[in-house]
Amino acid sequence: MDTPDITPIRPRRIVVVGGGIAGAETALTLAIGLPDAAVTLVGRWPSFRMLPDLVYVPFDVSPRRIDVPLSTLLPHGVSSVQATVERVDVATKTIHTSAGELAYDELIVAPGAEPREHSNQSLRTLDDAIRVRQQLARIVREARAGERRTITLRAESDDSWTAPACEFALLLGAWLRSLRLDHLVETLFVTSDSNAFEWFGPIGETIVEGAMRRARVQVATDVPVGRFDALDGDLVVEFGALRPRTIDGVPGPGPSGWYEPDAAFRLAPHVFCIGDAVNLPYRAGFATAWQARRVLEELGGDLGRIGPHIDGIPTDAVEYQMDLADGVLRARVTAGDSLSHPFLGHDADITVVAGSRPDKLRGLLVHDRVLRWEVGTYDAALAYRDLLRGVEVA
Repeated sequence: MDTPDITPIRPRRIVVVGGGIAGAETALTLAIGLPDAAVTLVGRWPSFRMLPDLVYVPFDVSPRRIDVPLSTLLPHGVSSVQATVERVDVATKTIHTSAGELAYDELIVAPGAEPREHSNQSLRTLDDAIRVRQQLARIVREARAGERRTITLRAESDDSWTAPACEFALLLGAWLRSLRLDHLVETLFVTSDSNAFEWFGPIGETIVEGAMRRARVQVATDVPVGRFDALDGDLVVEFGALRPRTIDGVPGPGPSGWYEPDAAFRLAPHVFCIGDAVNLPYRAGFATAWQARRVLEELGGDLGRIGPHIDGIPTDAVEYQMDLADGVLRARVTAGDSLSHPFLGHDADITVVAGSRPDKLRGLLVHDRVLRWEVGTYDAALAYRDLLRGVEVA
């Protein structure tokens, strides 16, 4: 009797390129929502970095608190490859990397963004944060010697998510107060926006303005970018305009250089783009979660498999949290039928929790399934609060 020729069905190969929060969140979302697929995350480094917590590193918080190994995603169905992507051939569905070739059926890229060139210090990478830390140490030494100093934070709103600049200003002001140097070191926050924090409406603006006053941060709004250089300081940190990182062979950059996908984040058949490289006015973890869920739906996945709630937040909502140094601003937005735009045109539910510390990635799968179980990571906000109390941290 002849044995029938049974050809095993190959699982759908989904490759996510980009080892940041956007890549990690998307890989987890697709692995859980499409359990029969083979999901691979390609990143340049063996860990993904919690960029929302980068603002704490200049205050002597250890960088190890913001890095999470890619291997922590493996128990959730995500394999990882450490490599640099050299180019993508969409015709053959092949990714050429420093570790060899990878074939895909569906490709999601999350290459991120980087600051445009400027003459001042930025705060976008770990190296940036360490340099700012060194400069702050110099400022403190000089202030303790009786010299007056000014630290200027400049937030250009064009192509940039300026909320981290507001947050860093608040953390800096509170830190200087804890050192009793705020009378010698002035903190100046400069923005081209009409308010220091205008992303979630007038309630959020009022809350942040009050926090700035408590932190003794001077604020200058509506400053044209061409006038920024007139507002200088002994240390200037730019939270300026960004430019997207692009991947050779991936279609879709528009005239401005940003990727311009459709409402489902598709650039071309079987190619999607999410995260900071997308031409949208916000770049934050909550937006990443929203985009990942939209891609899951487009690929035929089951949104119900990730559960009705993540960290207590309904899956048709997202939440942004800002550290006010003496509390946390929480902005929750529900827009279940608009997964490509998580808050534009929608009212946010704003609350403030005094004396708390933020869970900046609350509501993301990467927080719910990975971060809150990792001892010694994702506690930079707690370490910062220890510093304010004079507790030495490592």
